[in-house]
Amino acid sequence: MDSKGKNVVGSNLSNLKTKIRSVRDDLNLLDKEKEDWFAKKKKLQDSLSPSIKKIREVKRDLDRTNSTQNKLKAERDKWNKKCQELVKQAKELNKERLKLSKKQSGKGNPQRMQEMVDKLDMKIETEALSLSQEKKVMVQIKDLKKKIKENKGVYDVTKKLNILSKEIDGVKKKANEFHNKLKDEFKKKKDNYKQFIALSKEINAQKLSHDDAQKHFWDAKKRFSKKNSELKKELSEVNVVVSKLQEQKKVRFEQKKKIDDRLMQEKAVLVEEKLKKRKKLTTQDLLVFQQKK
Repeated sequence: MDSKGKNVVGSNLSNLKTKIRSVRDDLNLLDKEKEDWFAKKKKLQDSLSPSIKKIREVKRDLDRTNSTQNKLKAERDKWNKKCQELVKQAKELNKERLKLSKKQSGKGNPQRMQEMVDKLDMKIETEALSLSQEKKVMVQIKDLKKKIKENKGVYDVTKKLNILSKEIDGVKKKANEFHNKLKDEFKKKKDNYKQFIALSKEINAQKLSHDDAQKHFWDAKKRFSKKNSELKKELSEVNVVVSKLQEQKKVRFEQKKKIDDRLMQEKAVLVEEKLKKRKKLTTQDLLVFQQKK
């Protein structure tokens, strides 16, 4: 290959090396951009994990609260229903008492009269009464018992009503206990729900930021891959040019070797002629002679 061809190949190699340096600079910038977006994406992903863990805990609390509410509501409704049934029974007993009061001739409250009998009995047992006083108390007791007997139906119903009234109070108390617990659970649920909504908004915002970072990361990665392919192509072209230069060098070397061999042959012929003519050999002649041998 002539010097012109050699210069063209050399110029191509120089241009390719300049281009490769430029591509490598771009590649380094893209690699940094890609890694920066990857680090940001990972940081956002890592910040998502605690938020997701927290919202799962809040969701479990909400589920537990719902379950507890259902149980408490069932208990409250059960006691309320029982209370309604007892109130209904009390109303029926009260109707019966009013009906009996109209039929019976006795006047006064049988329960109150029984309390008076009990007090008078206690008075006889605990106080030192004279005979006349004791007889007087005994007459009172007898009259009261007679009236109680005359109003026995009303008394019995009143007694049942009193027992029923105490039972109603107990049932109401039980229903109120479950109702208050239910209100506490509603408050807990409200607080958990507020926290759940706040965490949901936070997670959605984090996800949007994460998705945006991931999009930029994949975009940078694609551009990096494209630029890397471009670099490989340029390096491949360099290898072709280098191969051409090596081929040129090999050709030049072989051409020079042929010339050197031819010159050596010519010098060797001259040295042999000097030897034949017994002429004095120079140092250079001796070197040629040794190389020939």
